[in-house]
Amino acid sequence: MSELFSPEKIVKKIVIALVCVVAVVAVAIQLVRLVNSGLTTEKALAVTMEESVEMDGYIMRRETVLFADSGGTMLAAVKDGERISKDREAVRIYYTENDLSTENYIRETDEKISVLEKSSLDTSYISADLNKMDDEIAELLSETLVYTADNDLVGAISRKEDLLVKMNKRWLLSHPGKSFEDKIEELMRERSAYRSRLTGSSTAIIAPASGYYYASVDGYESIFSSENIKDLSVEKLNSMINSQPEQYIGKSAGKIVTDHNWYIACPVSTETARLFDVGNKYSIEFTYNYGTVLDMTLYSKTSDSKTDSAVLVFTTNTVPLDFEYTRNQKIKVIHKKYSGLKVPKQAIRFVDDIKGVYVISGAVLEFKRAEEIYSLDDYYIIEADADSPKYEKKYVRSRTVDEEGKETVTYYRSVFLYDTVVVDGKNLYDGMKIE
Repeated sequence: MSELFSPEKIVKKIVIALVCVVAVVAVAIQLVRLVNSGLTTEKALAVTMEESVEMDGYIMRRETVLFADSGGTMLAAVKDGERISKDREAVRIYYTENDLSTENYIRETDEKISVLEKSSLDTSYISADLNKMDDEIAELLSETLVYTADNDLVGAISRKEDLLVKMNKRWLLSHPGKSFEDKIEELMRERSAYRSRLTGSSTAIIAPASGYYYASVDGYESIFSSENIKDLSVEKLNSMINSQPEQYIGKSAGKIVTDHNWYIACPVSTETARLFDVGNKYSIEFTYNYGTVLDMTLYSKTSDSKTDSAVLVFTTNTVPLDFEYTRNQKIKVIHKKYSGLKVPKQAIRFVDDIKGVYVISGAVLEFKRAEEIYSLDDYYIIEADADSPKYEKKYVRSRTVDEEGKETVTYYRSVFLYDTVVVDGKNLYDGMKIE
């Protein structure tokens, strides 16, 4: 007999078919029972609610401004937010247009060489799946389109190199025996030729300390310095906010942020300040930065009883890529999260002075506890899977004693995820059969 129609396979298919039929029938019976019983039900689904406060935040970092003589055009050695070592060239000032355009071409050529060098195939790609690589390329393209749609050009550009490398490797895999070595050598020759055209009419600005380089300055570098964080009062922060930015003598050439710890100071009311505790971590959404969320610790909280105002200072050592450190920006601080199961308020009932709901358990109703942790307009968020020893003595369902005097105690269970909760129904009771 053909293996395709072997008895084992036929029996297996029949069993699977019977299981499916039984499942469908069971669901149909349950639906019929619910319709006939006149019960209205709803699934207990997982939900998370957040309470947040919007604030004005003022970014404070340890920043060292770089200065340059007037005249010339500046070209940074690294991109914004990239780390730079002490005594390394941070910026070069070019005094002729020819040298500037030549240096720009050299840097573009270096980027092309870097991409091609990263595109070379290693042994892990010898048996690579082309379909998988196509999926990876499509995912990168999709991410780029999302960033572009959100007007996040920095995010879109950040995917450019990965996308080019993937596409180059994809081309090499579909063209066995090919490589980019000749193209790399050609670009290196072009780079050498362009370097020989530089006149040397330029000045280098050296980083006085290691840190993160940023091209823009706003004149508040010394005013909103993290060195002023200690004992930051309401009065002191207001003075900083109302200060005029410094007009630097000469021409600034960007700045170096010399500490990975940075802060954000927020003026709030004393009532708002009471919602937060020093030392606790809070999720902060930076709406100006396309909704970037960072976990930050409340470093300090200072109140002024005379003005009914306070200052909250949050800190982190996370330095995100492509983050915009605009000095003053709107933030949203989440101070509480409630995670549990959502059940309609209409479903809540009391049995033995216990707050709970009826759920469908097979063909009967079971009363389950519902520990409320948050109230919405028409729903409660209740504690999820709250069965634990701490509830046992409090939520006794029944006690029985056998002939030998041994006591058996059962307890009301809590609502579980996806339980079918009865929202509306008459004359309900624990153990009620659904006809």
